[in-house]
Amino acid sequence: MIQVPGTAAQRKALEATAITVYRMDSGRSPTASFGRMPARYKISSGSNARLAAAGRRHRGGPDPAAPGGAASAPVNGLPGADPASADWMNWTWNPWAPISQARRSAAGTGLYRVRSSHHAGLVYVGQGTIAPRLRAHPAKALRAGHRQGPSFTGDLEASWIALPGLALANLLEHENDLIAAHVLTTGHAPAAQFLG
Repeated sequence: MIQVPGTAAQRKALEATAITVYRMDSGRSPTASFGRMPARYKISSGSNARLAAAGRRHRGGPDPAAPGGAASAPVNGLPGADPASADWMNWTWNPWAPISQARRSAAGTGLYRVRSSHHAGLVYVGQGTIAPRLRAHPAKALRAGHRQGPSFTGDLEASWIALPGLALANLLEHENDLIAAHVLTTGHAPAAQFLG
């Protein structure tokens, strides 16, 4: 077994980059990634005391009735541009706005990015329901000892793109590609990425 040096966050940044490079070369994601299972296989449930007590814990495996996951979305652009640019990775991003304004304006599900006056590069790249996520991040700075807290200080700004109706697996692919593009351009992941 080969051990990759660095912190867990650094290794996750390398993994995200390797996946995006694979996606650019092959035109698809690795088969069982981003929550996907091959057709005719079901995924295992989580495994915790609450699920066990409720009788909802189960093993995955062959299941002739299980559908395949969403098809891979292609990588949307090429790494290399400034992660703060208006057309980063070939997306048309909303203009940067103070995070307090952005969380009132952003609607729906999609991708978002956060920057701070205290950090070079981005602080975080994410996906999901945008407004609640933008509300949650600054609150981390107020929690003593939160690993991401120091990154969410200073003047925070956000930029986003709504992608309504996109499958979760595809949102996760695009989020991964943005993280990888940041790594390839700046040499590191966004400051708070992989610390949560």
